[in-house]
Amino acid sequence: MKNRLSLFLLLSLQTISLISYSQADSLILAIRNSKNDTVKLNNIYNQLSSPKYIADTSYDKACIEFIQKAKSIKWTTGVLKGNSITGTRFYYRGNFDNAIEYFNDNISFDSSVTSNMPFLANSHKMLAGSYFNKGESEKAISEATRAINLYKTLNDTVGWAKTINLLGGIYWNLGKLDIAAQNIYKALKLREKMNDSLGVAHSYNNIGLIYDTQGKQDDALKMYKKALEIYEKLGNSVGIGRASNNIAIILKNKKQYTESLQMFLKSYEIDLKRNNIDDQGKTLSNIGELYISIGNPEQSISYLQKAKQIFEKNSNENGLAAVLINLGKAYLLKGNNYKAKESFSKGLKLAQKLNSLEWQKEAHEGIYNSLKSIGDYSNALNHFEKFKNYDDSLKSISNLNTIDKLKIEYETEKKENQIKLLQKSNEVNRLRFEKQRNVNLLLISISILIGVILVILYFYQRKLKKDKVLLQEMNSEILIQKEEIETQRDMLEVNFNELNQHKMELAKQTEKIERQNNELKYANHRITEGLEYASMIQRSLFSNPKELEAFFSNQSFLYLPKDYVGGDLYWHHVNDERVIFSIADCTGHGVAGAFMSIMAISFLKDAISIYNLEQPDEIASYLYQQLIKSKTTPFDSNLILGIDFIICKFNKDSNTLIYSGNKLSFEYIDLSRNHVSVRPRRKVNKDLGTLYFENHKLDISNKGRLFFYTDGFPDQISEVKHKKMGRNEFISQLKNTIELPIHLQVEHVNKFMQRWKGNYEQIDDATLLAIEI
Repeated sequence: MKNRLSLFLLLSLQTISLISYSQADSLILAIRNSKNDTVKLNNIYNQLSSPKYIADTSYDKACIEFIQKAKSIKWTTGVLKGNSITGTRFYYRGNFDNAIEYFNDNISFDSSVTSNMPFLANSHKMLAGSYFNKGESEKAISEATRAINLYKTLNDTVGWAKTINLLGGIYWNLGKLDIAAQNIYKALKLREKMNDSLGVAHSYNNIGLIYDTQGKQDDALKMYKKALEIYEKLGNSVGIGRASNNIAIILKNKKQYTESLQMFLKSYEIDLKRNNIDDQGKTLSNIGELYISIGNPEQSISYLQKAKQIFEKNSNENGLAAVLINLGKAYLLKGNNYKAKESFSKGLKLAQKLNSLEWQKEAHEGIYNSLKSIGDYSNALNHFEKFKNYDDSLKSISNLNTIDKLKIEYETEKKENQIKLLQKSNEVNRLRFEKQRNVNLLLISISILIGVILVILYFYQRKLKKDKVLLQEMNSEILIQKEEIETQRDMLEVNFNELNQHKMELAKQTEKIERQNNELKYANHRITEGLEYASMIQRSLFSNPKELEAFFSNQSFLYLPKDYVGGDLYWHHVNDERVIFSIADCTGHGVAGAFMSIMAISFLKDAISIYNLEQPDEIASYLYQQLIKSKTTPFDSNLILGIDFIICKFNKDSNTLIYSGNKLSFEYIDLSRNHVSVRPRRKVNKDLGTLYFENHKLDISNKGRLFFYTDGFPDQISEVKHKKMGRNEFISQLKNTIELPIHLQVEHVNKFMQRWKGNYEQIDDATLLAIEI
């Protein structure tokens, strides 16, 4: 919760699209002309039930006409259907009062009639969702319990799982996180058994909300992203909008304000397309809270007032309580302490009515800060004590442990199922092996038996030959030869059968190997495509070095990643008067280095675009601090930073280059081949464990060239010399080619690098930026 409106996914809905009024009018006419024909009315009901018509208010009249027609012909099922679809339309547009009216009409019917039960169960579930959104938690719990009992009676696992998930959301809103977690994980298990991908995504999203409430933002973000991945795969716009909203809140808490605002606006665009005013209010409220974090109270108040009007219009006391508390924060930030206290007090009154522990905690904290600023320390202390009591309650060990315990149980159960499947597979393989062994033993036994029989026949024939003596000598010879031929033929048949069997086994193994080879080729192709696409994305994040030609005579840029993507980066920010640019070498290479480089570019953008930092030492300090906060790299006692970088600033009306950085050096060579190697200095406070960056200046009034590069060049090992290139060899190549046009000079460096490397593997990412003064 955290004083913002997280979008708790209660029920799924497909993409909304609009159709014309003429179609709605034609349905009304069809209803009136249907007389007592329930078959025609059912066909009309199926059209009205289509999710794509939910956002179109022109169909409301057709739904009401349907109810009146069903009542006039005393068709009970038709009345239940009409109330259900009409209430659902109002619910998904955020008009909960009207939704409650139609669902209450349904539950007045006899629940003992079997045909009524599915509609009554759905109505109790939708009433629970409506009361939950209005902040009437006790009514919501009561209706959800009735719905669960009916779904159990109907043996409707889908409806049961949805309602359990909803019940978890109600308890989450009340701050009872242990009960909320139990219900949500129970719903998740049911949905996984049913292979309900959309339901699983809803549960992931809701588990993320519980983690978010506990302050476990990394766990929450992981769950939100898992949910978003499923929503995008299914093309579910409602889920995409709400998961995007929740991810935006995490990004806001991580101070990634630009990315957070983009996600909020994406969610708001989806809310507008769906014509859901309640979700529009929630997103506007969250954007207002974002501007509080940025430190812009005027923009915050503007968005929060719009959200307040929406929640007052549709009687959403949950949303109104959150908006009032956020307005208090905005007024407090603006310095209007009395107006802040008034807004916090109104929010507290609503939070007490809703029995929301989280919002009561936030309201007491806000009143405490307001009273303290006014100077009313006695009353301020009273509210501070209440704030601490609620804070301790929400952070209780039972709440924190329950969700972790349920997560472990859930993951353990999944692993046990995987083990069972593996054991079953092993058992099948064992039985197959035993069967093959028995067949082999049978063949061997038959061969031995044939051999024994042949031996017996042989000795028997010898005995006959002796008895017949000379009279049958000729016949005996013929018979012996015939028997030998038959024996050889039998042995050949046995050998032929064995060869056929080996041939079949070999064919199977060959087929298996070919299939595995094709799978490996396909996987390698997909991985290569993914890396090539990732390389395109990373290069698109780099600034275009050609824009430097507005400040310098010419430039040339060479980027040689070790793999498809790398940890080196180039970025700049320009305006009419000055340019700020940076070359950096992030720890590692490949995908790990690429992620590090993207994060570094994001921090550089924030430093200039959001915090308006202009000096290289200020930008370097901001980058260093953000890397520490993000824990992107471990720091030892010597404070070795996980990124080597140089940041430079150059004004058009100056011949001086201002620079600062960490470990990365650059070269200045004029046309007379005079060379200056520049390495920015930084200070290390070993007691505090921090780095301090300083600005340095370099006079570049003489014509020449600046060369900024990473250590991928000097660290490359030669195939021929079996040693590193080294800085001296690299700088020598730059000096010897200083007369060449700058593009040809950089091309020469590239060719020299390839010759030096030969067939050896590239050691690291290599980047070179050459600037002609």
